[in-house]
Amino acid sequence: MKSYKASVILLTIAFTVSIVGTCLASAPTACTPNQPQDVLDCLRAIYAAKDSVAYGELLATDYVCCSHGTTWDRAQEIASAAAMFHNETIRSIKLTISEDFSVREDGAGGWELADVNCGVTFITTDGKQQSYQREGDAYFVRRAGDQLVIYRYETACTDPE
Repeated sequence: MKSYKASVILLTIAFTVSIVGTCLASAPTACTPNQPQDVLDCLRAIYAAKDSVAYGELLATDYVCCSHGTTWDRAQEIASAAAMFHNETIRSIKLTISEDFSVREDGAGGWELADVNCGVTFITTDGKQQSYQREGDAYFVRRAGDQLVIYRYETACTDPE
């Protein structure tokens, strides 16, 4: 009987450690940008952690993305990021951002991070690497409470004809 109780206790401890470890591993990436350029540092950390919760917290409630003539809202952006971050075939993601972008006031109480050149590298579970480059992106940020959030992102925006 003592052996049975000891086994149950050991299994309970192992299960608890497993649950706590899983919760700690999936804890949101701590990032509170205070300066406009801090937003890009947060993006790097969020991509590396593949953290869709922290990504959503970095986007304003009225977030809009404009990419190659198509626009989508915050919910669509978070769903897209979550699909990428939780894709089981992607082991890691690295976001690189050039340091030669400009920061200027946007005239609406926020800032534009302009001419941002980004690279995204995916390493798959089978060890393959795939990289993409974007040039001239723009991130628009503003204060929301005690941190800055992205309210608009533009890449290669053109008006649809």
